[in-house]
Amino acid sequence: MAGAQTTAAPTAAAEGDERPDKVELGVFGGGSFFQQVDKGLGTKHVSGGAAGFRVTENIWKYVGLEQAFTYSVNNVKFLRPVTPGDTSFNYGSRIYQFSLNPVVYWTPAAPSSGRS
Repeated sequence: MAGAQTTAAPTAAAEGDERPDKVELGVFGGGSFFQQVDKGLGTKHVSGGAAGFRVTENIWKYVGLEQAFTYSVNNVKFLRPVTPGDTSFNYGSRIYQFSLNPVVYWTPAAPSSGRS
């Protein structure tokens, strides 16, 4: 009499995706809000918007890399002229920000085969 052979069916990971993402893409937007400065020439940055995108690469078990680009517009106003009677000036201010950051995962990513 031959014994029955049992095989365990593959089980899915208890939490999260069976195959974690190697690359994550995202877009974001928001605003920046400033107060008036009364000292010196009396400048004020005009409140404006910001938008950008982010790419995260999950290339190691505990460490990833995140790159981002942000574009924002915040014009600056000189509220008091340098000499009395002069006109006050406004200048356009555009900010282009690039960043590269490490990402540390305290829990390792699930293996891509789905096995624990």
